[in-house]
Amino acid sequence: MREDRRAGLSRRRQTTIRVVMVVARRETRTFACVGNGSAIREGVNTRHVAYSRDLTQARVEQQLRRLCTTGYDLGAMVNRSRDRGLYDAALRYHRSWRAALTAAGVNLANVSRRRPDHFDREAMILWLRDRQAAGQSLIYTEVCLENRDKTMAIRRTFRSWRQALVAAGLAENA
Repeated sequence: MREDRRAGLSRRRQTTIRVVMVVARRETRTFACVGNGSAIREGVNTRHVAYSRDLTQARVEQQLRRLCTTGYDLGAMVNRSRDRGLYDAALRYHRSWRAALTAAGVNLANVSRRRPDHFDREAMILWLRDRQAAGQSLIYTEVCLENRDKTMAIRRTFRSWRQALVAAGLAENA
């Protein structure tokens, strides 16, 4: 019977109702109407309850590095709507989204949504060879944290980091 009432609700609302019901049972309180309004009247912050995860400072920074290296947009507004729990935890530990990205090791100067100017296929191969000649790392996750714009452009152009290294003649370093 309870499942029938929740059928038309969003996943967040269902999670909130489920958690509020558990909290209500634990505290031996019964709500006349189980939902956000009655939970707030009882002092339960449903926003934090619905998104409760074990997001320590180290885990937040790890998640931000993962988002960077997998190619997600790192804009604050995008991430606030995509993963509110992560966004709130980043603000809790670092006071701002930019400070959280910096603490995670992401170079903010290279975080944008566009391809660098004059960075065609030949320039990409030259850039990879210059990195190798300078003794810098060619491991994708490390390069991505240093210069995300260029690594994402290279990945889009060559379809994978490994194929870019093969095209540059650096496959043994992959």
